[in-house]
Amino acid sequence: MFHVGLVPALKVSGLAPLLVQDIAGQIDRWLIGVALLGLLTQLAVLARVDGLAAWWRQFRGQMLLLGFGACVGYYTLRYGISVGERWQLLCFLVLGFSGIVLVAQPVPVKARR
Repeated sequence: MFHVGLVPALKVSGLAPLLVQDIAGQIDRWLIGVALLGLLTQLAVLARVDGLAAWWRQFRGQMLLLGFGACVGYYTLRYGISVGERWQLLCFLVLGFSGIVLVAQPVPVKARR
């Protein structure tokens, strides 16, 4: 919502372009951080429930690893290599895609004993 609503609203409001770009960069950094925290939590829960091998055996584990790779790639490109913003945007889009695919998956049901 921040990326779709706030950044265009700041551009229209007449703020300096450099200020809008800085705010957008801060929002991206925090959104990726929150997503990384959620991914790590879900990976830990998946490993606890179905074992560590479920990360690459199950589809949701593969999508979680894809999202984790996108987060790590984003921070590596932003702070390590410092390449252009297009690669960072690609990581942002891959993370969004993996999140949408995970949300579209049915809720895993495990029989209680």
